[in-house]
Amino acid sequence: MSDELEQCFTPPQIALSNIPEVALEKEGILAFSHGNPIVKNIKQCSDMGNIYAVYDLESNLYGMGEWEEGVLKPLKVLRSYSDSP
Repeated sequence: MSDELEQCFTPPQIALSNIPEVALEKEGILAFSHGNPIVKNIKQCSDMGNIYAVYDLESNLYGMGEWEEGVLKPLKVLRSYSDSP
């Protein structure tokens, strides 16, 4: 039954493929997951918009952020950072 249920889900990278993404290193993910804004050198294109899917370097989705005035601000944090898998 578990396999059948898993087939019903779409991976975040596919579901959010029309939204630009940013991958943060450990320190950035730790800050983001605690609701802190991130100053990150993100090359922003005018057609990309201000909303980003935020991943760690292993492609785990941590939430959604808004790029505003050179800062990535958490809009929705989906998980907290943990050193354990």
